[in-house]
Amino acid sequence: MRTVALAACSMALSIAGGAKAQPLPAPSAAGPYQILSPQGGKLYLLALGSRVRSGSNWTITMINLEDVPSGKIPPRVDIAIEFDCTRQASMNGVMAGRDLQGTLVQTLMSKNRVWTIAGQGPADRKLVKFACDGAYSGDTASNVEAIAKAWRERPK
Repeated sequence: MRTVALAACSMALSIAGGAKAQPLPAPSAAGPYQILSPQGGKLYLLALGSRVRSGSNWTITMINLEDVPSGKIPPRVDIAIEFDCTRQASMNGVMAGRDLQGTLVQTLMSKNRVWTIAGQGPADRKLVKFACDGAYSGDTASNVEAIAKAWRERPK
């Protein structure tokens, strides 16, 4: 989840700093969705309909949901992650900040555009497996907003 944490931090810095984002298309957030893992106040989803090939690389979208939106980071950040499957490396791409209803607020290019070793933790290995092989296992759901609402309203 190191990739997502860096991307969310980059989004927060851009929003807090008032940086103007270039008009970029939002990453695909096509479902269904698989819950990867909750970590602290965040829930990570994999958009299973987002897998796209570009040359020898694959791009997928991870969705980062904030438990208690702070105003500094949008309650939902969709992050395009590009994978070089031959090198087992990944790099963040376009990020899209969305409100609680999923409406697009802003897009920007990640400032962390460097290749890093992919698949270093269990959730990251799931991302690599999906990006490079198209494989996933586990339950899926069809509505991001419903997943987010149920997760935010869970007993804590």
